[in-house]
Amino acid sequence: MKQICKIIFLSILVGFMYPVFASDTPQGAIDNCADKDEGDACDFMNSEGVTLDGFCIAQSDNKGYLACVPSE
Repeated sequence: MKQICKIIFLSILVGFMYPVFASDTPQGAIDNCADKDEGDACDFMNSEGVTLDGFCIAQSDNKGYLACVPSE
């Protein structure tokens, strides 16, 4: 019983902590700049399936990784 309570407690704790560490930046935007430098050109597909031109920029919400953002 003690072990089950411990597992439930840890599951709840992780569930509450996850949003604090989660990034709002889509993984595809990060992947597109994985081998690039800040300011380099990139492109990505938006949620409507349209490919947009952009550039790589460091964003504070993804722990220093570069992400592709629209140039518009």
